[in-house]
Amino acid sequence: MGSIKNYSVDINENNGSGSIGSTYLWGISSPFSGTITPINTSQNQIQVDWQSTVPGIYTITVEERNNSSCSKFTTLTVQVFENPNVDIEDQIVCLNEDNQWISTPVFNTNLSSNYYEFQWYLNDVLLSHTGSSLIPTQTGTYKVIVKK
Repeated sequence: MGSIKNYSVDINENNGSGSIGSTYLWGISSPFSGTITPINTSQNQIQVDWQSTVPGIYTITVEERNNSSCSKFTTLTVQVFENPNVDIEDQIVCLNEDNQWISTPVFNTNLSSNYYEFQWYLNDVLLSHTGSSLIPTQTGTYKVIVKK
């Protein structure tokens, strides 16, 4: 839900514009509730914003129609997953007289790295860490973006 992805057909033809003389018509099975936006004028490449589409299995269909009015259909099955629920409790850090941390907090998403990708931020700056949990090294505002 809420993910934006690009899809294409005949990308290796005509410098990425698809087959010469062909038109492309895209559709996604119901209950799709996002938007389909062509990326180029030939419309063999699209961007799909899944927005608030409910989780489930969807079929993306593209009809390629050539100059002779012959059609070819290509389908792709896409599974939309529910957004993961991440609830990380606020952490309190105790400092000694030398301003050193006494306790070591851990931010844990409780999600598996086998199924999700993690982007951690400190004060809105992307960190290099990509694991499901993070041990902070400095004070600030941390956030995590989780993707399937």
